Amino acid sequence: MGVVPAAIYLGIFFAVTYPLMLQFSTHFFTDKKDGLVMIWNIWWTRLAVTELHQSPWHTSYLYHPYGVSLLAHTLCPFNGFLATLLHPFLTLKQAYNLIVVFTFVMGGLTTFWLSFYLIRSYWPSIAAGFIFGFSNFHFAHTPGHLNLASLEWIPLFVLCWYAFIKNPGALLALASAATLFAVMLCDYSYFSYCVLVAVAILAWHALRQKTPRFLLTKRYIASLSVFVAATLASSGVIALKLLRMINSSSLYGAHDPSEFPTDLLSPFLYGARLRFSQLTEGFWTRLQGNTSETSVYVGVSVLILITYGWLRRKRIAMESLRLWYVLLIFFLLASLGPTLYVWGKRTPFEVMPFRLLEKVFPWFAISGMPSRMMVIVMLCAALTAAAALDILFRGSGKSRLGAAVLIVFLAVEYLPQRLPTFGGEAPDWVIALRDSPSGAVIDARGDPYGAMYYQTIHGKPIWGGFVARISTDLLEKNERINKLVGELAGKRLRDEYRFRYAVTGSGEIYDLTREKIIFRDQD
Repeated sequence: MGVVPAAIYLGIFFAVTYPLMLQFSTHFFTDKKDGLVMIWNIWWTRLAVTELHQSPWHTSYLYHPYGVSLLAHTLCPFNGFLATLLHPFLTLKQAYNLIVVFTFVMGGLTTFWLSFYLIRSYWPSIAAGFIFGFSNFHFAHTPGHLNLASLEWIPLFVLCWYAFIKNPGALLALASAATLFAVMLCDYSYFSYCVLVAVAILAWHALRQKTPRFLLTKRYIASLSVFVAATLASSGVIALKLLRMINSSSLYGAHDPSEFPTDLLSPFLYGARLRFSQLTEGFWTRLQGNTSETSVYVGVSVLILITYGWLRRKRIAMESLRLWYVLLIFFLLASLGPTLYVWGKRTPFEVMPFRLLEKVFPWFAISGMPSRMMVIVMLCAALTAAAALDILFRGSGKSRLGAAVLIVFLAVEYLPQRLPTFGGEAPDWVIALRDSPSGAVIDARGDPYGAMYYQTIHGKPIWGGFVARISTDLLEKNERINKLVGELAGKRLRDEYRFRYAVTGSGEIYDLTREKIIFRDQD
């Protein structure tokens, strides 16, 4: 139940991204902005764990000499831990690229498992894995948001939790806590969504039992106690520290949720990150936010299947069918953000679900990305579409033909644009810095993304960098250094802030301790 579906999804990835895999060892499968931060995340996690023997959630390698907490950063330590295991066998490029491929294969596989558990039908479940794992949402975030591309543990948590609520036991309780922790190690927003889904599944089961008293049985009390204890010892530790950080300091970098909503028409109109996006350019160029956030197209074929499944719901054996439809609608409405946008235009209608969620989950406020809730919409869409395909496959020859046509159309409309790549090039001054004695670096070129990638090569602490959410106190401290850099106050930077090297805009390296240029590009 794992090898064949995984091989299918791996083959699909090769096919729809060709010739990407020919660059597996030569280029990072990422863009040259946020993607460089994702490369740094993996590098830093490995360095922290294997060489510095410290927690990866704080670094002294950025914002020298103060250091910075990475607790509210898009660190995605799960991928860093995975890259650490791969480090003895693969280069940083190969490890990064393997993780990208893993998110697609495993995202499809875990959705397949969940779907098969619910409908007990093989090929419709394969389709479910494709719909979720190879969605417009997934491909849109892959170039620069590896944390959001790492959606593979969401279906597995839902499966473990669903099975646990139906048949409680210590093993399923531990599996649910472990998979929820894996979700948190990828993205805090995804963790929040999973908690909401878990509450909904629990409420659904209570409605089916016609009373919540089932929770008071010895079996449930014992199993839930195991789950709560395991969750508090894993996800709870991070959640508590994050809450303390949010309450104790003002964070810079939070997005305004009104800037990144799902436009009401976006799930239904062809997206910007798909192969034939020029067909709908007049629509998606009007949308709020960037195309990685606004590309949430569900698919005409999927919408047809969802609608057909609801109309034929009495023929579907899945006992929780209505639950997935309710979750689909709820998360779709919540993804619209605090204010409704239609065709890129703001309307007077205030959409409340997202505002309510901000109060329940404080880190919604530091994310400010309602459109990302579409990940759960895609999961529910995959499950309900698979249920509809199941009854089509079991129907007449005409029904099976209709299912085949929809699957072919699905494969075409889900074709992504070619993913960007980055060769990992570095200028000569980076190599010269790598080969120089230890010391902190002021990179005054004004490119925090590039500075972080170059640090993975030269390995020296740097001034600044890019961290998704940092305290305003640290920003104020950093401004003092900015001022000294602008004033060319080399002695103060050396004596008070312990910098040794300064890199100029032209790539010269100035050694502050020796007060001389030690590298100048000969070109």
